[in-house]
Amino acid sequence: MANKLEGAELENKIAEALHKYEYGVLSTIEDDKPRSRYMAVFHDGLNALFLADRRSHKVDQLEDNPHASLLLGLEGRKHPGVIVDMQGTASIKKDEGIVKELWEDDMSQYWDGPEDPNIVVLELKPETIVYTEGHNEQSVWKRS
Repeated sequence: MANKLEGAELENKIAEALHKYEYGVLSTIEDDKPRSRYMAVFHDGLNALFLADRRSHKVDQLEDNPHASLLLGLEGRKHPGVIVDMQGTASIKKDEGIVKELWEDDMSQYWDGPEDPNIVVLELKPETIVYTEGHNEQSVWKRS
C-alpha cells in the first residue's frame, strides 16, 4: 500500500487531476436530495469552475443551498485509477473575464458567444477533497 499523500504533494496531484479530466459530476441539493449532472470542469488552483446558464435549475439550487460536490476521474476505465471527490460551497459569479478565458467553440450550442448575458461562473471552493489513487489508496485534503 502506498504512503498517504500530504501537503503540497497532495495539492499538486489534485490540481493535475482537475486539469486532466475535462468532465465531472457536479451535485447540488434539490428538495433536500442530491441532484447530479455531468459538467465541463475547469479550475483555478483547487477551486473547480463551471460555466452555467443563469436560468438553469442548478443555479436556482445553489442559490437555495450553496453546498455542492464534484466527482471526477476514471472516465470509463476500471480501477486502478484516480478519483477526486470534492465537497464544498459554491458561489455564482458574473465574470466576463473568466467566461472569455474558459470559452470553447462547442459552447456556442448553448449560448450566443462568451458575451451572452446568461452565462455565469460557478465556483466550487472545496472544504474537503478525497483523492483516491489505485485500489482505495485515499488521501484527504481539508481547507485549513
